[in-house]
Amino acid sequence: MTRSAAARVLLCALALPTLAAAQSRQNPMKLAPRPTTGAITAADAMTRVYIFADDSMMGRQTGTVHHDRGTNYIAGELKRLGLQPAGDSGSYFQRLPIVYRNLNATTTFSVDGHTFMAGRDFLARDAADFGAGARTLQGAIAVYGGNFADTASWIAPQQAAGKVVVFTVPRGWQANRGGLTQRYLQAAGIVVATLDSMPSDVRRDLAQPSTSMSGAMPELQVPAFFYATHGMAEAMLGTPLASALVGAAGKMVTGSLLYSETPTPGSRNVIAVLPGSDPRLRGQFVSIGAHSDHDGVGEIVDHDSLYAFYHVVRPNGADDGRLAEGSRAPRQPAARASGAR
Repeated sequence: MTRSAAARVLLCALALPTLAAAQSRQNPMKLAPRPTTGAITAADAMTRVYIFADDSMMGRQTGTVHHDRGTNYIAGELKRLGLQPAGDSGSYFQRLPIVYRNLNATTTFSVDGHTFMAGRDFLARDAADFGAGARTLQGAIAVYGGNFADTASWIAPQQAAGKVVVFTVPRGWQANRGGLTQRYLQAAGIVVATLDSMPSDVRRDLAQPSTSMSGAMPELQVPAFFYATHGMAEAMLGTPLASALVGAAGKMVTGSLLYSETPTPGSRNVIAVLPGSDPRLRGQFVSIGAHSDHDGVGEIVDHDSLYAFYHVVRPNGADDGRLAEGSRAPRQPAARASGAR
């Protein structure tokens, strides 16, 4: 063994115990708040993160009062640091026009004289998730797009333009919604024929209202996207799924996804200003921002890779400090700047 190789082995041997020791150290589940300082320190960051990521915040989901609870904490810290409010009506808050979007229970699609109902025959996904609107299907021809697992067999994007593209999945229910929408952006609609095999808890979760900004109809229009039963998919294609041919035209599909909007109980920005001391720069601003919302609270799903990951690698969830790092960022420089204007 050469001297350089031996040195590398020695360095690795020395590094392994250090790495193991670092991995064995875990932050506590709870941490009592401690007074913070103008300097950016690990203790200061931990105090803020443990407060902001505490279970009492209930995940700070957008549109909920729990998100407002988080913004209350941020506003209180900014006030304590001496920053000036720059929100609505002299406050630190800017109310956002966030709404819940519910698919109308009366939404239907008609195919060859048959009517298919939302919830029973299909489960739609809201195009507002992409900041877009879903296209209306007015006599759009259905076409078989192929087996989702076999990308080489998929229909070409130009063949799908203006049509309702139906995909099958050999096992399970999942398909890449974003990838399919991007590939078939000019299609009228995209249908994944897996509603029959979708677990009941997943159906319940996907049927929950989406959260979006209220306002005018988005300029961007994307294909209507929904999961359908085998019966509805076969009606659209006019043939059993097992014998469907890629690119073969089916029946005309007519209908549109209709949503109703209701205001959410919460959601707001926090806006504050730290004035500078140079009058020559009075009209110039440096903007520092981060998101203050998170994913809320969901049910535990066993036998799931994410469930295993968050119970083995990250057992404390957001309490381990890493999931809240984007939100704590603005308060750290603010504390330092307010102490040294």
